[in-house]
Amino acid sequence: MSCPQRVDHNPRTHRKETGQLIVLINIPIALEFLAPLAGVIGAAISVPALLVLYFLKLRRRPIRVSSTLLWEQSVADLQVNAPFRMIRPSWILLLQLLALACLLLAMARPSIDRPASGSRVILVLDASASMSARDTLPIDARPGAANITRFERAHAEARNLVSRLPDRTEVMLIALSARAQVITPFTRNHQQVRQALSTIRPTDQPADLDDALRVISAFARGSTGEETEDADDPPRVILLSDGSFAPANSEEGRPPIGNALLEYLRIGPEQASNDQGGENIGIVALAAQRDYDDPALVRVFTRVQGTKSRRISVGVSLLVNGLSIDATTLDIPARTDAEPGEATHRFELRNDAGGMLSVVLSIDDPLDADDQASLVLDPPAGPSIAVIRPDGPVTVGASALVTALATLDPARLDVLGETEALRKGLLGQDAIAFAPFDLVVYDRVRPTALPPVASLSFGATVPIPGLSILPHESAQPTPVTFWARAHAVMRYVTLSDVIIDRPMQLSTPQPSAEDGTRTPVKTLELASGIDSPLIVLVEREGVRRILMAFALDDTNWWRDLSFPTFMANAVTYLAPTAKGSTGRAWTTAQAPLLTWPNATPDATAMLTGPDDFSVQLHAGEDRRAAPGPLPFVGLYEIHSASGAGAVVPVNLLNTIESAAFMKSTVDIGGQITTATPAAAIAPREIWWWFILAALVMTSVEWLVFAHRLRI
Repeated sequence: MSCPQRVDHNPRTHRKETGQLIVLINIPIALEFLAPLAGVIGAAISVPALLVLYFLKLRRRPIRVSSTLLWEQSVADLQVNAPFRMIRPSWILLLQLLALACLLLAMARPSIDRPASGSRVILVLDASASMSARDTLPIDARPGAANITRFERAHAEARNLVSRLPDRTEVMLIALSARAQVITPFTRNHQQVRQALSTIRPTDQPADLDDALRVISAFARGSTGEETEDADDPPRVILLSDGSFAPANSEEGRPPIGNALLEYLRIGPEQASNDQGGENIGIVALAAQRDYDDPALVRVFTRVQGTKSRRISVGVSLLVNGLSIDATTLDIPARTDAEPGEATHRFELRNDAGGMLSVVLSIDDPLDADDQASLVLDPPAGPSIAVIRPDGPVTVGASALVTALATLDPARLDVLGETEALRKGLLGQDAIAFAPFDLVVYDRVRPTALPPVASLSFGATVPIPGLSILPHESAQPTPVTFWARAHAVMRYVTLSDVIIDRPMQLSTPQPSAEDGTRTPVKTLELASGIDSPLIVLVEREGVRRILMAFALDDTNWWRDLSFPTFMANAVTYLAPTAKGSTGRAWTTAQAPLLTWPNATPDATAMLTGPDDFSVQLHAGEDRRAAPGPLPFVGLYEIHSASGAGAVVPVNLLNTIESAAFMKSTVDIGGQITTATPAAAIAPREIWWWFILAALVMTSVEWLVFAHRLRI
């Protein structure tokens, strides 16, 4: 009985199984010409030219000789050079043809190591913040050579890869940072790709690998966008990066890239181990907060991350408008198992004028973008409040409500009638209309939709399922019999003398109930009368709202000293993040909404920043402009027709980019791709071998010619 046999007919791998005997023959090296047309054209010109020289008859001049013994040789030489006669076999001609053949083969750019390079290649160049780390040696660096940035090394590797690809290969170039940008679509013009490479600049943004994968998936089907996939020749994706990417979503994972083949060329220090490298210290968190009781007291919180292999001390300074205010020294622990070390510090200063706060590290490390972080601190100011009341005559209670709010020194206090509020969108759910306000007070007015900011309602409710206020048919004047004295809203508030003349019936959803969108609603009774709640706190989706089951005109509360105290507590509780209480800054991953003094809809301004960055801003209906994520760390300034405007601080504040680790693998759709050497990604050219062979052939030809001339 014979054993079954299976033969793999791969042209480069032959595998034969016979019983338990397995023979594997692998031929991974094949010769390929990257520019065969150049060799063919060179051969068509040079080979006939060489042969023509042997057909031409030499012109001789008379020379006196001492003997006629050389005449026989001269006659033979004359016959060889006679035109239109067959060329006699000659070692010199053979050697010259061999030398010329070597030169022509070198012109055709012979290569090995990669038998098939694919007809389409997508080149992805990482231009994120960690690629600016100056810890990498140049290609073929000599001993003692200065380090260059990872981006510069990746740029050089990309140019080499493009120059080593066959002329028939279509190449697409993608730059990867906060967004993936297609620099050139599929093209066989490799010179155009090399020119486009020079236009890519490194940024201080984090790399969004998922966005790049979505772009690759859209283009991987074909150079013309057809809905066909060639399984025999899938596109190759070459990723040049250090692998510092945010982890994939645990539920969705990385976006798939179809049948494209991903190859990962790791860029970074040559001596780094698998998932290390970096050796960087950087600021990864910065925040400022004014004290609640003493707004002039500012606390600045900062967190510093280190990926050094040893414990290190680093100086940290606090600057206000460029002047040093405080300084300290932080001990940063050494990294452990590729996890960075961290240290935190809190600065305290007195500041009631605002300004630019900056935290600066005194350190010399590979990455500069995270050695400083800044934020703008506005002068302390109260919240912005909008009061909406019915149209018509102003009642005594409505006037007392506005007076109580005005005593709180708000940054903005707008009083609007119901019709005007409806026109401005303050009775709906338009986020743009509510953007200028921290709190909306509804006086006997019910909005048509739930406002996106905190609200305080008198004699009305907000549209939350299960929540309603209805007139009480048999309502009798009632005192306040209970209030939650320990709650922040009712602190220092005494309601024992308050009488509600016409209380309303307030119905609230159960604490565990859920509305139609399955969003939980939390309720808390703050005050109640004899048989019904009077003041209720409602919280939904993290937004707080206080509802009053009465109108101020139906009580004597607005005359009582406890009313201004209650209003101060309520405003502080509902709008704790008033303007000026925290610092303002953006990261290179965020898209800021910017405005400037005297901005109007459709107004324009110029935003300038580091590295000669500039972009024109166009204000929308909300008088704000959205320039998208800003590419560099530093201070940007808005210039408008009225002069210089706001300063926009932009920081890195990214733990992954500051770690600057080098990852040896990349996870794409559950497929782990290991870093590949550059020589294995694209063909390795060996034209210089043929140049050397041509020199050897030329030297041998000269020796043969010299031997024949001996007398």
